[in-house]
Amino acid sequence: MPPALTSKRVGFLCLVLIMSCCLPTSFIHAQEIVNENGFAARVDGKVITLAELKMEVQRQISSARGQITESQIEYEKARLRPLVLRILVERQLLIQKAIHEEIHLPPKAIDNFLQNRVEVLSKAEGTRYSVDDYLALWQKQFGESEVQLRKRLSEELRIDELRRRTLRSTRNISPRKLRAYYKEHADEFRSESRISFRQLLVADDDPDSNRMLIEIDRALEAEEEFESLVKKWSMGPRKDIGGLYSLTEKDLDSRFPPVPEMVKKLKPGEYSGWFMCRGYAHNIKLIEISPGTLLDFSRAQDQIRSILTRELEEKKRKEFEQSLWKDAVIEVFIPGIDLLHYRAPTVLDQLCSTNCARPTVLAIRFLLLLGLGNGFLRLFLRLFLRLFLRLFLLCAGFLLRVLLALDELLDRLGCDQLGLLGLHVMLDLAHLQIHRLNPLLDDHRVWVPDFIDLLEVTQLDLHRYLTHR
Repeated sequence: MPPALTSKRVGFLCLVLIMSCCLPTSFIHAQEIVNENGFAARVDGKVITLAELKMEVQRQISSARGQITESQIEYEKARLRPLVLRILVERQLLIQKAIHEEIHLPPKAIDNFLQNRVEVLSKAEGTRYSVDDYLALWQKQFGESEVQLRKRLSEELRIDELRRRTLRSTRNISPRKLRAYYKEHADEFRSESRISFRQLLVADDDPDSNRMLIEIDRALEAEEEFESLVKKWSMGPRKDIGGLYSLTEKDLDSRFPPVPEMVKKLKPGEYSGWFMCRGYAHNIKLIEISPGTLLDFSRAQDQIRSILTRELEEKKRKEFEQSLWKDAVIEVFIPGIDLLHYRAPTVLDQLCSTNCARPTVLAIRFLLLLGLGNGFLRLFLRLFLRLFLRLFLLCAGFLLRVLLALDELLDRLGCDQLGLLGLHVMLDLAHLQIHRLNPLLDDHRVWVPDFIDLLEVTQLDLHRYLTHR
């Protein structure tokens, strides 16, 4: 016969029901792409294919390879999919606007752009590349062919010109404003810092690469000098000087990912461990970071002028983007990705998704369908949801403390801890759910830190409580 439902188990089940109703369904798990050869979206009749979406996601995630596990990469791909789709939709809107404005690139614009990029890369890498070398390396690293890259660059250069014409601020910024800004932010203006590191490269297609990596790792464990190992084993440039680089942050960022990301997360004396880039296994040791010196006003004023100009242009950019989305006809064909009002989904978007059927949700959707979804209503609903979440936190915290006190009482009476252990497992699942949504929520400044703090503090209390029982 199953055990009787004690008040503890009833309270536990009530909390599970409350949290299952209030936590939004994760948008990530609904993003199954069923047909890789199909359409992702259509923008005013122009199609964005699933292949294009997949390639752009792959390009966005490439810098993370070698730093996180494959399972984490797959999770990040799923998380990025709706955000990248929005980028592609907006790019299509911008290119259509550029076509309408009859913006055309001058002859050789793409060739000149590629040549400039190759020169910057050659300087940063310490070896001379041709444009053909660069295109081959690009395809190997990102899977994007020369034709695809040139097409994308053509669109991006036309969009840059459109933005320059549309958003460029013609307002003059007075010297008084420049000096006032410098006075408040003087510590922020420095000359470029320099980052020194050594890198060791082993070609992945070398038949002895695995043996070489093992021997190098053994030598590192034996605390052999990294400089001597580079001179002995490395297949990269600057082998003769121990693979030493001293770059500004700007030059470092011009190198292929994930090299910049791997270098920036190191502390002096630390090793990156092996990671792949451009067909080579890399291992990097950070030597030192030389901070830049403070700039006086005369040397910093150009940077200040650029900052203040960008702030002015940002206001125009938001108005410009809103005008692009306003009259566009956009269809999304991927199940689970709903670009409601054609922006990245927020909590309100998830509440209003077609997968929900709760009374509050239906009421909100009903109001929206009545045509009341104007700015005032959205503000009201956002404030209502924020207030509701605060009240829920207070109730949940009170209920959790009651359960703890009840468990203490039942324990004195000789009852078991099954309900409280179940609560601990449930909190783990809730915590995971919140952290999956957290990047999305943070992007839109939605109020959730207290909810996460409550879960973490309560989990810690439960862990300590159960440990000392």
